[in-house]
Amino acid sequence: MQLKRKHQILFVTLTTLLLLLIPAFAFQEQKSRVASADGEGTLRIGRETFKVSTVVVKLIEDGTAEITLVTDITVFVSGTWKRSNDSEKVIDVNITGAATKGGVEGSGKIFISDDGKSLAKLKFQAVNKITNRSVELDFVAK
Repeated sequence: MQLKRKHQILFVTLTTLLLLLIPAFAFQEQKSRVASADGEGTLRIGRETFKVSTVVVKLIEDGTAEITLVTDITVFVSGTWKRSNDSEKVIDVNITGAATKGGVEGSGKIFISDDGKSLAKLKFQAVNKITNRSVELDFVAK
């Protein structure tokens, strides 16, 4: 009888600990991350085309994204992000703003390199909300 009681107490204690630890592991998936890459890309804003040499992507824990594109000018784009259902190395991004009058809206994908730490590729398509000019980025890291 004494042994059975000890097993019950041990079982309850372990179950309680597991229930407390599971949420901690679940929230570790979406941490803030900064990834950058030098490479070659093209940014099209309406009829204008800019060569993109560097991209810096900051994915913040709360689901917001900040993207900096280095061209002849520096372009800042903001939005939201979440892991893609397609792959662990793909992140879906919704573009909800930029440093242009009226901002832009669109979507794209961030591809993470095999090492899981740097940017491999970034593509997005958006439209300026006021001028209706398209904004497209196609960037590949070296």
